[in-house]
Amino acid sequence: MLSLEVIGVLGALFGFLVYGMVRAQLARRQAEVKREAEEGARSASERAR
Repeated sequence: MLSLEVIGVLGALFGFLVYGMVRAQLARRQAEVKREAEEGARSASERAR
């Protein structure tokens, strides 16, 4: 049986892994929104010409 200390360390590592995955997903989503906004502004300026 695992000791409480080992379980705590494994839980902390798992929490850090989940935190990293969530941060990466949010960064990807933010980059996608920014890219779409830039493309929308570019196409709007081309239509205005």
